[in-house]
Amino acid sequence: SPTGERVVDASYVLLFNAHHEPVIFLLPPRRFGSRWLLELSTAEPEAGGRPYLARAELEVGARSIVVLRRS
Repeated sequence: SPTGERVVDASYVLLFNAHHEPVIFLLPPRRFGSRWLLELSTAEPEAGGRPYLARAELEVGARSIVVLRRS
């Protein structure tokens, strides 16, 4: 920051599925984060907070978006 304060930011993974059927995505390797938390799923709005490990397979519903935050 301009005042010398430490800036802390979060890392996210955004998964977009425009297909008419579910698609399986492979999460990034451990060097990008060992654990990810579900922040948003347009297919499952109540599913927030679910954890996923690096390299996990994640099914994203048809025509939906998933946002994961590195934890």
